[in-house]
Order: sequence, then C-alpha cells, then structure tokens
Amino acid sequence: MMGAFVAVYNFIPYVLKDAPYNLSQSVIGFLFAVQLCGTFSSSLAAKLSAQHSSSKIISICLTFLAGGALLTVHHLLVIKIFGLALLTAGLFGAHAAASGWCGQLAADKAAAGSLYMFSYYSGASVLGSLGGLFYRSLGWTGVVAMAVLAAAAALAAVHFIAAAPKAKYAVCKEQ
Repeated sequence: MMGAFVAVYNFIPYVLKDAPYNLSQSVIGFLFAVQLCGTFSSSLAAKLSAQHSSSKIISICLTFLAGGALLTVHHLLVIKIFGLALLTAGLFGAHAAASGWCGQLAADKAAAGSLYMFSYYSGASVLGSLGGLFYRSLGWTGVVAMAVLAAAAALAAVHFIAAAPKAKYAVCKEQ
C-alpha cells in the first residue's frame, strides 16, 4: 500500500508540469500539503479499529486508496487533487489500522512490528521506483494501474490474514 502511494506521489509531478496543467514547481510542491489528510485519517482509522474489526477498516481504507488513485486519471485538476487527498487518507488510515492489527495478531509483537515496517518501507522503495517503468511505457494510466493492483494485492492479503486462524501467525512463540 505504501508503494502505491509513493509511486503516485513520485510521478504525478511529471503529469502536472506538462500541458494542459503547466504548473510551476512551487505549485506542485504545495500540492504535497494534501498529505495532511493522513493526519486525520490515521487517527480516525485507529479509533474505528478499536470499535470494528481492523481488517474491515483496512479494507475500506485500501478502497479509498485505490479510488483516489483512479480519480487522478481525470483531466480536471480539482478532481486530480481530490484523488490525491483520498489516496493519502486511504494510505495513512490503512497504515494506522494495519500496524495496530499486526501487534494484536502476533505472539512476538516486536518481531511482527519490525517485519511489518520492513515490508512497508520495502514496498515503498520497490514500487515507488517501479512506477517509473510504468510511467515510461504506459504513461500516467500505467502508474495508476500499478497503484490499484498494489492496493488490490494488499486487500487480498488482508482478507487472507483475517480468514486464517490466529495461532497461525504466532511469530517466535515462546515454548
């Protein structure tokens, strides 16, 4: 999920600096303020995860992430920006719920948390860079397609983990 986010933010400046938008670097940089949406969504997702299943909250947030990415394909700038806001809210909400859920599922919370964060940032590095190959060969729609597929893969993983017996994820369980 973080890889989808990073790929979109890495390559949308190329879309926005060219016609028909022709935005300056200053204006494009200012658009990154949209990431403040993550402040609110992460807090809300954490609260909702305490009331509802984490897998449900993560699934909703991943749907927002994918939907936001899809909205950035629209030609109207205001809709692209709204798409970035939705994608951002989805990522940070999913991350807050997933990191909390990870600790609930594992016997060794420290090891599980470390593995989660390693995977989170590895996904950002790999997919964030891979987005360039998609952008070069398929343009902006290629980056968006990759981001949506990444969100779908994360969604499939959430459903797999939620359906599996909890004891299956006992990492380094003490004897």
